[in-house]
Amino acid sequence: MGFWDQLWDDIVSNAKDIASNTRELGERALCFTGLHSGEWEYLSQGSCKQEYVCQRLHCDHVDTRTSHEGWSSWSYLNPKSCLKERICTRCNHREEKKEHQSWTDWQYIEMDDCEQTKNCERCEEADYRTKHTYESKWDYTNANDCTVHVLCSRCRDKKILPDKEHKWVTIKHPTIPNQYRNYCQRCKAMEDVDNS
Repeated sequence: MGFWDQLWDDIVSNAKDIASNTRELGERALCFTGLHSGEWEYLSQGSCKQEYVCQRLHCDHVDTRTSHEGWSSWSYLNPKSCLKERICTRCNHREEKKEHQSWTDWQYIEMDDCEQTKNCERCEEADYRTKHTYESKWDYTNANDCTVHVLCSRCRDKKILPDKEHKWVTIKHPTIPNQYRNYCQRCKAMEDVDNS
């Protein structure tokens, strides 16, 4: 074997080592970022616990989870209950949830109160809310204030409105000639009038 043949064999051998090392580094980088290579497998028959073992060399990552394979359809536990149940077909694990089918209409509990109730037609569970009926006519809250409110026609609850109702009059600005201001006769608020 000549010099050139030996050199060529060394180059090929080193290239294979470099390729192998590059692949190993790439796989380690993938595992380092969480991109492992493996399959989820059930640990035993009749169990939904699964294990994931990374198959890459130099990686010992193992993860576990519970993954239910299939479920029965949801069914009510009894005729007067809104509690439903379903069962895993693999491990017999049970899940429950409450699901009301239909409700009665909202009804006021008392004539001069705004609390309402409705009942589930299946299990008779009650739900409550407060629903006021505010009048459209507003009134001032205080004598020297422009804050206004409306009252509930049922329980007389007072709801403060976001906008104030000023009683403006236009007056001359006290220090600037030909300039005017709005002046509220109730709360004494002032604002400049745009003369442009």
